[in-house]
Amino acid sequence: MKKFLLGILAGIVIAGVALLVLAFAAVRWSAQAPSVPASGILAVNLSGDVPEGLAEVPPIPALARQTPLAVVEWWSVLRAAGRDARVKGLLLRPRHVAAGWGKLQELRAGIEAFKRSGKPVYAWVETPNLRDYYLASAADRIYLAPEDYLDVKGLRLEAMYFKGTLDKLGIQFEVEHMGKYKDAGDMLTRKDMSPETKESLNALLDGIWNNVTATIGPARRMKPEQFRALVDEAPFLAPAAVQKGLVDELSYLPAVQRALALRAGLAEPVFITPQLLLGDMKSTQKSQRIAYLVAEGDILRSAPDNPWGGDIGITPAPVARLVKSIADDSTIKGVIVRVESPGGDAIASDEILQALKELARKKPMVVSMSDVAASGGYYISMTGDPVVAYANTI
Repeated sequence: MKKFLLGILAGIVIAGVALLVLAFAAVRWSAQAPSVPASGILAVNLSGDVPEGLAEVPPIPALARQTPLAVVEWWSVLRAAGRDARVKGLLLRPRHVAAGWGKLQELRAGIEAFKRSGKPVYAWVETPNLRDYYLASAADRIYLAPEDYLDVKGLRLEAMYFKGTLDKLGIQFEVEHMGKYKDAGDMLTRKDMSPETKESLNALLDGIWNNVTATIGPARRMKPEQFRALVDEAPFLAPAAVQKGLVDELSYLPAVQRALALRAGLAEPVFITPQLLLGDMKSTQKSQRIAYLVAEGDILRSAPDNPWGGDIGITPAPVARLVKSIADDSTIKGVIVRVESPGGDAIASDEILQALKELARKKPMVVSMSDVAASGGYYISMTGDPVVAYANTI
């Protein structure tokens, strides 16, 4: 028993010493936080999804520099970088970007805003899909490794239906819905798409496809129909991608970095991370602010238990608390409500709408729709305030 207690005591002491060392290290790293260099290239590395909500920034600079930026932060960084004399160019590296087409439009618009400053923008892509290439097409020049290939194909939508499986289990669902196009319950009552579902999904695909090709085609100095014809031949090996005019040059990343540095007037490549530039911008924030209220996920009456903490979906109670804190804060002069939701519970949607209407009576408000603002997601946006959306917002 004595040895057991000594072991526990020794463990507590070791853990305490370790925490103390980490605390001193954190203070030391904070004191040595890097600053934005006098001249450099903004390194824009995009992969996976782009979050809507602002992440909690760790106090340790090394970890803070790894925090993914939200859409609104990319908006700020890309436009600020165009005006910042320390930023001499932009290197874009999209890889397996999974964001929706609305967010992609925002990111691409930010890159184009940077380009209007007259600073060079180069893109280096790695086996790019259509989303990656859509972003890269905003650059002055697109580079691809000599042994890589361009995996640019068209668009598709898939839907899953479970009625066949449920029939085998002897389970039958009865779904009430209004109108031919209200198909949320079809996955449980049908084995395939209804004509109305096919019609609506094809309309969505056609709209996005027309916008994408109308954007990429002129950017690559070709007509949209020429780009569509090339996509029908895809994918392309790297030499064929250059021959078809989809890529400017075959080169490895270090050579692209040196070429961009030379074009930007730098003796050697020096890179600035978006997180570092954003941190520098935040250090000069003013006391008057605009609130960024994110409504993301399914709309529910109450949130299910989340073992990792935080709320799942959009529920009336947390929205009401946020609305009150924003309304009571005199330093907040306006509100952007960012909606990214397929909808959900009708009663919860109505309660959330009423809370947002109350906020709109106290602060100027603009509603911004992201990739999806459907059903209840559209309903909660109808506060009477201006609503903005992307061409590809669903």
